[in-house]
Amino acid sequence: MVTNCEPETAGGVALRLEQDRVPIQDEIEDLGPGSSTSDIAHDLYHGLTLLAARVRGVCSMWAHGRKEDFGIELLLVERDVEALQILVEDLRSSRGRALSPAPMSLIEVDVGATARQLAERFAPMAWSTRRLEIQTDLSAVDPALGNREDLQKALSNLIVNAVRYTPPGGLVRVGVQQLGSWVQRQVEDTGAGFAPEELERIWDRGYRAPGPGREAGTGLGLSIVRRLVERMGGTVAVESTVSVGSTFSIKLRAAGRPKAA
Repeated sequence: MVTNCEPETAGGVALRLEQDRVPIQDEIEDLGPGSSTSDIAHDLYHGLTLLAARVRGVCSMWAHGRKEDFGIELLLVERDVEALQILVEDLRSSRGRALSPAPMSLIEVDVGATARQLAERFAPMAWSTRRLEIQTDLSAVDPALGNREDLQKALSNLIVNAVRYTPPGGLVRVGVQQLGSWVQRQVEDTGAGFAPEELERIWDRGYRAPGPGREAGTGLGLSIVRRLVERMGGTVAVESTVSVGSTFSIKLRAAGRPKAA
């Protein structure tokens, strides 16, 4: 995390990010187009470019006294770093082949507690910077089969997106419910929403939906959410209406329950 936003520090961080792109660009050229490794390396290069620009922007906000935007932008930097770390994992894993849907040993995860902790973590920032309220609707549910770290990353990504793209005075709701042999958690917002044609593409790596502020992202966040959930054996979905808001859902299998027929 950036702890010092003096101009020289910001410049140094951005410069290191720029320098990190050089060997990646050389690797892309050596690999040639069309390979999965080349595609991932290209996304990593592009992500570093955008992250360097975001770091400069965050420190510019601090330098010019725009404290109201600083907290959320730092969270976006953190989210982008996590997305790039997962791309690095892809490059190291079988030379860029996609991760299998469930390559890890799954354990019981208390999804209600995870959702509550994340909502409590982000609520003060959402209110102080955007005057957004984060509500929770946490029904009693079974533990889910998953990975705690991956679940936290996926949910954090969805909550940060909701806060970032919901207008001031809006609402973000984090919920958990039992659906038979599945446990579902939802992140609902009153933001800009997506057009039907955009819903087919928002999970694609590198896609950035049109709209204010969205062009500044890496386009990696939702694709990372989907991969994290799928490698826990779960599914993701979204329902959205333009100018009304969106509801993103993550479903993981309930621990100790037989698979539904």
